[in-house]
Amino acid sequence: IHDHDGTEGHNRNFRVNQMSLHDIGQTNSMVFWQNIPYDTQTWDHCMTAHENKLIVVGGTRPGWTNEGVKKMAIYDFTTQQWLTGLPLMQQRRQKPACVMNTVENALYVSGGEHFGALASIEKVSLTNIASQAWQYIADKLTVGVYGHVMIYDAVDNTILVIGGWDHSTARNEIQRIDCETGVVTAMGALEIAVA
Repeated sequence: IHDHDGTEGHNRNFRVNQMSLHDIGQTNSMVFWQNIPYDTQTWDHCMTAHENKLIVVGGTRPGWTNEGVKKMAIYDFTTQQWLTGLPLMQQRRQKPACVMNTVENALYVSGGEHFGALASIEKVSLTNIASQAWQYIADKLTVGVYGHVMIYDAVDNTILVIGGWDHSTARNEIQRIDCETGVVTAMGALEIAVA
């Protein structure tokens, strides 16, 4: 599934909430699928999937201000309907990352960029998908980033936060979130920075 704009080039003033399905089989083609039901056009949100649901979080409004949004939308593949999720605790624009903790049935969201402050977000928030009550974990990221990757390890019940941008520099740090305690520790670094 891809989220993209409907225009040629990279004019971010004309982003739309359009998603396409990419057939990686015989046709290797993309077809229009759904519009994200935000009340405004956005780009640079994060997506993850869990229990036959697609979850879309955050994003950036188009235009000169590039304001972030505090929205979450959930697509249920069983009913083929969009559900409105609980608003985020803060705006998360410019490519936050999200991942499901399948042991706790919790959605973790990290990073992104503050609106107006031009600084990466260090706080990590989580919500139980059933109750949709947001809270921050105990710690902050050791380095606030956006455009990074989050990977959940069900064996250790931990999440790795890898790479990203800190607004000015591509990073190579690997940060580890202990989901039980909410403690964040540095786990070393990649040989090259990735974002």
